[in-house]
Amino acid sequence: MKTIDYKKYDGHTPGPWGSVQHNAMGMRHAISGPNQFICKVPEPGLQSCCAESDGNAALIADAPMLLEACRERDAVLETLEISYRARIRELEAELQKHEQTETIRHNAAFKPCRQCNTPTRYKSHRTGEPMCGSCLGG
Repeated sequence: MKTIDYKKYDGHTPGPWGSVQHNAMGMRHAISGPNQFICKVPEPGLQSCCAESDGNAALIADAPMLLEACRERDAVLETLEISYRARIRELEAELQKHEQTETIRHNAAFKPCRQCNTPTRYKSHRTGEPMCGSCLGG
């Protein structure tokens, strides 16, 4: 997603803006803000272009509202990203704690062989003491 540099819009004529059709200056549309002319959208040369001129004028007139909507969207996305990153850190910490617990459990299951000190989970059937596979078989 592209980021918008909102600073370049600082100082623009505040909204709402409006579009006036067929004004006295011979333009198809004149865009104006509160007590201020903003720009003109010229009359197209071909009749088929009127819809395009109308659409351009509507888009320009809605610019302050669209700018505000983009700013609000970006603020929400930033909040969500901060929350998302915080949740990721929480989950990573939980996973690390779980992995440490599992390592302790795993290591606790192994005892040193009574004869050779090799970690093992096997026990002698006769004595119940830890015995590795080699020592049990030998």
